[in-house]
Amino acid sequence: MQPDLFETTILTDYAVEARYPGLLEDVIEEDYLRAIDLANQVFSWAEAIVLAASLDETHDSPAQAETICWESGRQITKHDD
Repeated sequence: MQPDLFETTILTDYAVEARYPGLLEDVIEEDYLRAIDLANQVFSWAEAIVLAASLDETHDSPAQAETICWESGRQITKHDD
């Protein structure tokens, strides 16, 4: 499941703040928890793309590939037949 890419741009602001402290106002807990959730979504989405690509390379045809994706922290395996 692809995360809302527009919403994930806030993660860039937090990365800059980590590198150059004092640029942003203090982050409230709700924003902190949302950023963690977004970061996990982005990581899982990217990981699924990399895993699917690596599985495609190890099979004779994409129809034989096993597609793995992550949804809400659970691994979902789909066998393409």
